[in-house]
Amino acid sequence: MRVAGLAARRLVGWALRPDVYPEPSRVGAEQTPHPVASRTIPRRASSFGPKLEEGRWHNLGLAATALDGVGISAERPFSFWRTVGRLTEARGYREGAHFEGGCIIPAVGGGICSLSDALFDLALRSNCTILERHGHTLVVDRGPKAPPRRRADATVKWPYVDLRFAPGRGVLRLETKMSSEGLVLSLKGSEQVEEASVEVSEPRITQEAGQRFAHTTITRRGPAHAPGLVTIGHDRKRVIVSPTRNCDTCHEDSCGRRRTP
Repeated sequence: MRVAGLAARRLVGWALRPDVYPEPSRVGAEQTPHPVASRTIPRRASSFGPKLEEGRWHNLGLAATALDGVGISAERPFSFWRTVGRLTEARGYREGAHFEGGCIIPAVGGGICSLSDALFDLALRSNCTILERHGHTLVVDRGPKAPPRRRADATVKWPYVDLRFAPGRGVLRLETKMSSEGLVLSLKGSEQVEEASVEVSEPRITQEAGQRFAHTTITRRGPAHAPGLVTIGHDRKRVIVSPTRNCDTCHEDSCGRRRTP
């Protein structure tokens, strides 16, 4: 009931507050000639299994099409869900890798969070104001030689867990390009913007009720014309063991999440 209430509240907000949640619009490349920042989501080996990995990249490509050419300004802030829309089979999305309960399971639209992670990183480095961001609640323990990754991430869940941001001035244009190497995301601006640097603190590990949690702080160091360190957010994530099972390899037929080949 709580989830349904939050979803309904956000949908009503979209309808009644177009000033806060405007519909996305596209701008021409000629309006944004200045490169600002770019980020690549690489194709690489994973433990997702071939079917879920294929579905993940299909979903990323479909969402990237919706993002390409979108204009972002203070008057029209970026909203992940207003731009991408709901991830349904009717709209062409497939089952991709989704992490839940210590396993990699199939979910329609699975894998899309790597896109919201990359967009959050771009927004930070482009000196955008972060209007809404939610961090992931889990982080993988990769062993003593590879501690939990230090990265600025952002999760999304339709429609009320969103990622929203806007530039301080001018217009940004989001460009996407899919290749055999991965998905390239770029922001270009109507004005020249000096890229900022993003820092994530070393994880501080605590033990709470028999479980480990990693605490980190995300900060942004501004360019030369706007020096100083700004705190973006504090994250608290439960530390879990890296999953090794997925529905392509797991043989627990009693699992309610299992998908047959």
